[in-house]
Amino acid sequence: MKYRVDTIPYWLKPFFWIYGYGLGFLCFIGFCLLHGTCRFQFKNVPPNNNNYIYCIWHDALIPYCITFLRHQRHVWINHPAWYMKPIHVLLKLQRIHKLCLGSTGNDGKEAADEIVDYLKKGYSTVMATDGPYGPPKVLKKGALHMAIQSGVPIVPVQFVTSKTYFFKKSWDGKRIPLPFSTIRVIYGHPINVTKKNFDESYQKIQNALS
Repeated sequence: MKYRVDTIPYWLKPFFWIYGYGLGFLCFIGFCLLHGTCRFQFKNVPPNNNNYIYCIWHDALIPYCITFLRHQRHVWINHPAWYMKPIHVLLKLQRIHKLCLGSTGNDGKEAADEIVDYLKKGYSTVMATDGPYGPPKVLKKGALHMAIQSGVPIVPVQFVTSKTYFFKKSWDGKRIPLPFSTIRVIYGHPINVTKKNFDESYQKIQNALS
């Protein structure tokens, strides 16, 4: 990775800011418009007296961001590459308290440790558990390790959309709900992960997301 969002040379920063903030604001406005036209149905919503590690598939990130325009006490891990700046701006507009920059091979462990510290303080997080590069719909174990370290339960979440446009060339089959569609949000039961039940918990989460 040549540049991270926090290592852009000074001479590139004006163009970088225009790209990042301009596209980020446009995405947020588009998601607000879609939120205003879509219908939402929620099933098995977990009690709100606890914080959680919400697990989704990578292809559900856009439906997630359209459904939940605002957040309270959320910290997220996100890829630090320069081209992710619009996404970082979008998430800040959606009131994510803090973005911890890291991914596999790019300070991922340090970012995960920071997330765990926030989880212990009562914050929640959302993780696309087959990202950042796949294979699609195959659960990675990072969220489970974070659950063990923090003592915070995992809640698998599915998004089912009635009318959808698919980005077929993306590795995850990324999808965006169309205007006036229905988005069903289906929560799984909270799963408390321990070293003893690790394999069982892994299978439960994989099944709940599938």
